[in-house]
Amino acid sequence: MKKKAIVYIDGYNWYHAVFKHYPEWKWLNIQSFFEMLRPHEDIVSVKMFSAWMLHDAGALERQKR
Repeated sequence: MKKKAIVYIDGYNWYHAVFKHYPEWKWLNIQSFFEMLRPHEDIVSVKMFSAWMLHDAGALERQKR
């Protein structure tokens, strides 16, 4: 029986990594990506979290898009 796992992603860092360094990952299926990376585990959920940057006036609008 496989161990169960939940993936937690820091959305702010994910956004900057993808859009600045890996733009080809923009439409990456994160669930499938982690299932391939960890075949010995059952990825039961992927959760992405982010915080609003109050000092950056446009951050909230960019996040909504």
